[in-house]
Amino acid sequence: MKKTKYQIFLIVLIMIIGILSVCIERVYAASTVQVSSHNNKVGEAVAVSITLPDGTNSYNGTITWDASKLQYVGNSCNGTLEGSTLYVANGNSNDGAVENFTVTFNIIAEGEAVVAAKLRCLDYLGNILHNDTNYGSIKTAAQNNQAPKEPTFTAVNETVYTKDSCNVRESYSTDSKKITKLEKGKQLKRIGVGDNGWSKVEYNGKTVYISSQFLTTEKPPDPKFKEVNEIMYTAQECNVRKSFTTDSDKVGYFKFAEEVKVTGIGDNGWSKIEYKGEVAYVKSTLLVKEKPEPPENNIIDNNAIEGNLIENDLLGSLQNEIGVIPEVGKNYSEYIYIVITLTVLISVLYINFKARNEEK
Repeated sequence: MKKTKYQIFLIVLIMIIGILSVCIERVYAASTVQVSSHNNKVGEAVAVSITLPDGTNSYNGTITWDASKLQYVGNSCNGTLEGSTLYVANGNSNDGAVENFTVTFNIIAEGEAVVAAKLRCLDYLGNILHNDTNYGSIKTAAQNNQAPKEPTFTAVNETVYTKDSCNVRESYSTDSKKITKLEKGKQLKRIGVGDNGWSKVEYNGKTVYISSQFLTTEKPPDPKFKEVNEIMYTAQECNVRKSFTTDSDKVGYFKFAEEVKVTGIGDNGWSKIEYKGEVAYVKSTLLVKEKPEPPENNIIDNNAIEGNLIENDLLGSLQNEIGVIPEVGKNYSEYIYIVITLTVLISVLYINFKARNEEK
């Protein structure tokens, strides 16, 4: 009876300490991407720091910015520039963490410019540490205190196309509410051209605004797809589309690390795939050639320790009660869990040894 009470006490104690260790990990380990903010003048260069979560071993995603106020200069992570989007990816072949990086811009206009980092970060076991969009800003003070001049819009009636992915806003300012984001090649009706660098267009029956630098009257050529026949895998959960645009109908859905048969790679950032016997499309940045590894689980050893066989039913009960603390790389939770497990096993052996001596 006395032995059973000791065992129950240890099980409850290990559960409490395990919960506290997870709380400690959440406090001490950074879990989100940090994008630095700055205050600078027009004409100055500024390096925006992208800080990754603790334990990040690989990452992929995009960095975007307000091209009407910022001019891209370069980056420290060998990212690939396409229009006003920087595609970044880095993977480590060992257990070491990847380095943080910077993206440098020249400030070309006054106001506040937003820099967005949409990154998916994994630890060395493939566990997702972060998968979200985070923002920083670069603020530039006005040169004087005069009230801003109201822009003049010249009335037009013409068909235009987006030259790159761009935001649609309620008004002619990056501070105004964003309605949606359009992809490259989207056809629109322009009804006004402003002297402030913005265009007035019709979208879903409403009058909205887009920065004029993203619009052109020349219809873009149809995308070209290079024929391939290869098996690839999804780098994250993603939609399957009927056509090569996010405006097209969704015809399916892939989970993480699913196999995909790719039949064509387009110069527009989309891949043509075979899906349930039909032709469909997926963003090329969401596909990788090597299958991502699934997260691994911690396992408690059921073998004997120093010749003393541990009772399987007791160890099984400990495993069921304690559970397995989720791994997030080499962090505080992992080390605490190992120490706690060894302490409990040694304590159980000591109690069994003491109980046998008392019976004798």
